[in-house]
Amino acid sequence: MSPSLSGRLAVFHGDITRLEADAIVNAANSSLLGGGGVDGAIHRRAGPGLLAECRALGGCPVGQARLTGGHGLPARHVIHTVGPRWRGGGHGEEDLLASCYRASLGLAAAEGIASVAFPCVSTGAYGYPPEEACVVAVNTVADWLREHDTPARVVFCCFSAGDAELYTAVLAAILPPPGADEAGDTEPRWLHAADSPFGVEVLDCSAFAAGMISTTAAPGIAERFLELRDDDGSRLRGADPQDARSLPADLAYRLPTPWRPGPLFRAPAMEVKWDVSLHEDTLYLTRSWTGSLEFRARLSLQADRARVTNIVAAGNWDDQGTGYAAAVVDFVVRSHVLHLRVPHPLPPGTDDDARRLAMASFSLYGRLGRYGRRGDTTTLAPLGT
Repeated sequence: MSPSLSGRLAVFHGDITRLEADAIVNAANSSLLGGGGVDGAIHRRAGPGLLAECRALGGCPVGQARLTGGHGLPARHVIHTVGPRWRGGGHGEEDLLASCYRASLGLAAAEGIASVAFPCVSTGAYGYPPEEACVVAVNTVADWLREHDTPARVVFCCFSAGDAELYTAVLAAILPPPGADEAGDTEPRWLHAADSPFGVEVLDCSAFAAGMISTTAAPGIAERFLELRDDDGSRLRGADPQDARSLPADLAYRLPTPWRPGPLFRAPAMEVKWDVSLHEDTLYLTRSWTGSLEFRARLSLQADRARVTNIVAAGNWDDQGTGYAAAVVDFVVRSHVLHLRVPHPLPPGTDDDARRLAMASFSLYGRLGRYGRRGDTTTLAPLGT
């Protein structure tokens, strides 16, 4: 049985050519003769010996990988893989990208390579959307590590801070928090303001949520979840939630990168409960298991800013004027789409039993429901700001 994922996956923000891993992965083109981006950087630092060795390999097809020495690099080996060009998502791009990671890890395992560092394959000149590529990368590598002992450690090396934040957020959805496995203490607990990372009283569900596994006895639910991973959200355009009711809202966001029409967030695992799509200046928030539309949020959208000006909610979100429904939308946008660490709103009118609230939080938010807060959560600053 292979070890757990804890301690075997990490994110590094910086230059992959300076990492001292046993092997670094090169996002190469099919000629293997160098190019732009990370490919050119690796060839420049490795020196002419790498080019000569690559020339002897005779190229590499998309989705496969080839192994060379590291030459002038700190890494002892370079694994060259050729990612797919993005053509809209309907031409097998996801399978080919996953194949890049599996082929690279297979070479590492065959050669007994203990540590491997990956760049963000295909997200540069090849145009693969970073959010979608990240989910493919993390899930594929995690699945491999669950079944294999080698490599012992994999690092996702991100040149930009935005990519590093993205990979950190997606990893957090599948990994327990540091120390949770060893301590065995996963019980939720209330944190007073003085002990809270947010400076206000919160329910700490982080270890509890990380240790939970989502299961269902209902036939077809798992299959439906998998089908929805390929849904671009276009079916939702112009749709209203069931028994729709309009709610006032004024929620503002600063965007690190412009939002593009289509999926903004897709749950990477069944332990994450929301999907979010953008179409025609409207956000559509759906449940990841069923695809049911829960919220439609009208936007005022600019390149670097977005403001929610109105929310249409399903009838089951009657919050009796408490603002709870708007707070749910705000949490999903900030935590899932923008990858910020913020508390989720706890349902009004419930008692303070920590375990019952943590169970309700996991049911609604999954592993991203780490800290719960009573009252208004929309004005709380995220961690790290």
